[in-house]
Amino acid sequence: MTTDVDHDDGSGKPRVSLCCRVNSFLTGDECVKDVTNGTEVVQLPAVYETNLVLANITTSDEYFNFVIWNPCAGRNRYALNPHVYMDEKWYLMSNGSILRPLAEELEERILDYRQYCLARVRSYEYREYLVFFCEETFPIEDDDGGGIVYSFGMLVSVPFLAATYIVYWLLPDLKNLHGLTLRGYVGCLAMAYSIVGMLQLTPQEQILTSICITLGISTE
Repeated sequence: MTTDVDHDDGSGKPRVSLCCRVNSFLTGDECVKDVTNGTEVVQLPAVYETNLVLANITTSDEYFNFVIWNPCAGRNRYALNPHVYMDEKWYLMSNGSILRPLAEELEERILDYRQYCLARVRSYEYREYLVFFCEETFPIEDDDGGGIVYSFGMLVSVPFLAATYIVYWLLPDLKNLHGLTLRGYVGCLAMAYSIVGMLQLTPQEQILTSICITLGISTE
């Protein structure tokens, strides 16, 4: 059973937030139906008691009231990845909340249905559901676009860096030690600015973890 967030069906069952309907993927801010012909069914996460022992219930509408919505509207939505970060390990509790026992911030250790939603992401290398939890956004004074402007600024710089590289590559008088050093420096800057700028403008959930790690190491 699914319901709107403002509607209480009177059942008293705990609420669990889903970003999208079952058999759908989250892509950016949109839900895309799974059109594969495979017969494999991906189960919703297992349920745990407060002592982290598996509960004797299933993640179904028999025990939970599922709410399909985006609880993070107007805020940042961050996907927890326990396969990479130990402190992002999470458990779905029998009361519908998400427990993060290793989270550094105390207020982020227990998330109720207004602070998270569950979803699968097609580009994610694992098939199970992810927890997307909401981070508060804090306005920055005198900020005229923040990270987006900075990312576009890096991308705009790339053609000029490339032009500098080409000039030093074509002119014979500049093919000395200074020119070779400058070409190496400018070439690395152009590559790094291109990669970092594109990554910062791409929604995080669309980037494979392995690609993110590889690009992060290559641009250091």
